[in-house]
Amino acid sequence: MIRRITDESLDAAVEASDAEGATLPLRAAVLLAGSVRTNRLHQSTGRNLVDLPVQPDQTVLDVWRGELLELAMCWRLPALPVRVMLGRTSSPVTLKGSPEPLIMRLEQDPFDYRGTGGLLSDLAREYGDDDYILVANAAQVLMRHITQVAETMAGHGADISLLADDRGTPGGVMLIRCGSLRTIKPIGYVDLKEQALPSIAKDFDVRVVRLDGVVGLPIRTRTHYLETLRAHHRQSSGVAVPTDAWPEDWQASFGLVEEGATVAESATIHDSVVLRGGVVEPDAVVVRSIVCEGGVVSRGASAMDRFVTANHMGD
Repeated sequence: MIRRITDESLDAAVEASDAEGATLPLRAAVLLAGSVRTNRLHQSTGRNLVDLPVQPDQTVLDVWRGELLELAMCWRLPALPVRVMLGRTSSPVTLKGSPEPLIMRLEQDPFDYRGTGGLLSDLAREYGDDDYILVANAAQVLMRHITQVAETMAGHGADISLLADDRGTPGGVMLIRCGSLRTIKPIGYVDLKEQALPSIAKDFDVRVVRLDGVVGLPIRTRTHYLETLRAHHRQSSGVAVPTDAWPEDWQASFGLVEEGATVAESATIHDSVVLRGGVVEPDAVVVRSIVCEGGVVSRGASAMDRFVTANHMGD
């Protein structure tokens, strides 16, 4: 049976961690950066989604690096391997140097199509039954610090803890005791949430840990990506994120110009991203759009709710 928990003691948990060090044997963080199929965001940008920028010089993967470094230091871990898992058809990922105690590496799943359950079952064989791994969907930006999230899940001592917001929406983060994954069949496609977890929950303690508010925002489509950046930049600047489904808020929250892009001073970039190699000429207006490498918004032209690629402006 999967039990549901609401935890309201984040600050106390982090203070306890600061005083005592790691609360459980965390052996690795696993960032799932692969996908079964490509989508329009991937095709238009030509990038793995974790390589998309959230700041001019910072990618989604860079944000994860900073968060996991904070976790490793807070828990006083001598080393924290960060395994960035790619599918066989995934786009390459730019991996920068990692400060100690992080040990970041890219790994490619040797199988084409077997599901998250099979992948994690294989990874868990490298660790002891009572060792834990922190598993996260890498194509998202957390709105909570990963240290707070991990402390909350660890505090319940479950075999598997799954994160969700107060509406029950999955947060894309799990804390897993490796021994609980031994029952997953090594052959065939096994989806962790839909197939493996109901079976695991019959013999192990599986819990859904709920946190108030939004936990993480996904990056799957152009709209997801830009809305996630909007929320991230508003939160970083101390501006409340609207909770209304139809907020009448037309004020720009960001205009992200990646290093290597060319944008004229007289151009307007409204809640949009200009990737390196993209060009926005004088007096052009870009609204809720992504200008990709090779894409050009000509002088005085406008791009709204679009991809701008080397070939054309597409929805």
